[in-house]
Amino acid sequence: MDYHIARNGQQLGVFSETQIQENLSNGTCQTTDLAWCEGMTDWKPLSELFPAGVPATPPPVPPQFAVPVAFAGQPKASGLAIASLVCGILTFLTCIITGIPAIICGHLSLSKIKNAGGAISGKGMAIAGLIMGYFSLVFGIFYIAILAGIAVPTFAKIREKGMQTQSVNNAKQIVIACRQYAEDHEGKYPDNLDELVKDELINDDKIFHDPLLDDDSQIGYEYFGA
Repeated sequence: MDYHIARNGQQLGVFSETQIQENLSNGTCQTTDLAWCEGMTDWKPLSELFPAGVPATPPPVPPQFAVPVAFAGQPKASGLAIASLVCGILTFLTCIITGIPAIICGHLSLSKIKNAGGAISGKGMAIAGLIMGYFSLVFGIFYIAILAGIAVPTFAKIREKGMQTQSVNNAKQIVIACRQYAEDHEGKYPDNLDELVKDELINDDKIFHDPLLDDDSQIGYEYFGA
């Protein structure tokens, strides 16, 4: 386990238990020096943590009660912050596709940087990635809304045109069936369209319903009989 060692408000560095024992022996560390490691709620003198030169492991403390410590060495750049920035830049080409990863990585990196006590850098990159990510998200939603506004009326017209074509085809099939009925009955046309179904000239009576009508109960075609 590694400990942060401080003396008179100045951090001396991070040392392992073995190194602390050696430093106490050679005088590099003093028993009045303060030490802190992950899981401790506060700094404690080395005399409490290492009585008689024997390292002691402090009792575990829930992470939410841990006290962040200022990092004395060179901070390490956050990989999530870099990923957020790269994804944010790519949004100019891919829009919302990389915008969402930029937002996720940005928030995760900011959280890690905040809890690292200065050991991790990259806050600026994370914020830049977040800004570009949210911008692409708003722009993407706006763009999709515009496309939907254009596409819906177009699809409605295509659907109506298809129903018109089906309506005409139904009428043509009814006419052809009537002519076939007349050929089979010495030139006499059917008294009503149901006779076409009885003679199996029409397989399904749904053909008598015009697809342009909202009410399926309406026939939609007028037949005047023989």
